[in-house]
Amino acid sequence: MGPDPAAEMMEDSFHREFVSQLRPFDMAQVSTPRYMSSIRMTPVRKSLEVWFHDLTIMETPPYPVAYTKLDLAFVEYQEAVLLTKGLRGWQYLFADVSLADPGMSDIGETLEQGFEVLPAIFPDDDFSPLIERLEARL
Repeated sequence: MGPDPAAEMMEDSFHREFVSQLRPFDMAQVSTPRYMSSIRMTPVRKSLEVWFHDLTIMETPPYPVAYTKLDLAFVEYQEAVLLTKGLRGWQYLFADVSLADPGMSDIGETLEQGFEVLPAIFPDDDFSPLIERLEARL
C-alpha cells in the first residue's frame, strides 16, 4: 500500500511530509472505520515507528491532529492484536493518552469490559500486562 492519501490534504509542509511517510497496514473497515495503523518509513530511521490514526485523538504537536505514535514496534503490534483479539481501541494501551478524558471514556469502558470477559474465554492467555496498561490510562 502506498502513502496515506490524507497527505495531499495537509496544508502545513511538516504535516504533509509526515503523513506521506506513513504506510497503512491495519484498518478497521466496519466496526470503527476511523481507526488506521501505519508504519512510518523514513530514510534516516532504522526502526519502523508505528502510528495510530483516530479522529478522536487530540493534536500531539508537532504532528497532525488524529495521529499518535504507539509505544511498540511492528512485530509487537502484531503480537498485541493477536493477544487483544482485536478488542476495539486496544491501540490506546500503547499510546500516551488518558482514557479518563471525556472524549475517550467510551474507549476506556470498552477495554474494561473486554478485559473482564477475555480472561474467562481465553484462560491460557496472560492479559495482566494489558490490564496494567489500561489502569495506568484510566
